[in-house]
Amino acid sequence: MMFYRKVPHEPNYPASDYFRDLDLSYHLEFRKAILVASTSEPLSKIKLNGQQAGGKIDALHFVRFVLPVKPGKEEPEFVLPPRYRGLGY
Repeated sequence: MMFYRKVPHEPNYPASDYFRDLDLSYHLEFRKAILVASTSEPLSKIKLNGQQAGGKIDALHFVRFVLPVKPGKEEPEFVLPPRYRGLGY
């Protein structure tokens, strides 16, 4: 759901824009790390008619961090040892 626009869609898979506000596909173009976490407490306040909403409001609270990534040194290519080849690894 978070990267819906980047998922290859099968011809028989119905297109849906129901969650388009949650789609973060455009963040992938920035080539940065995307961390998502849930919190036990809200990080904002809900106001109704200029007043803070009272009572318990059932809600899920998530935060999103988009962080720069520095390229590291080049890693050597991994080669599976001969004794493990053909075993489904």
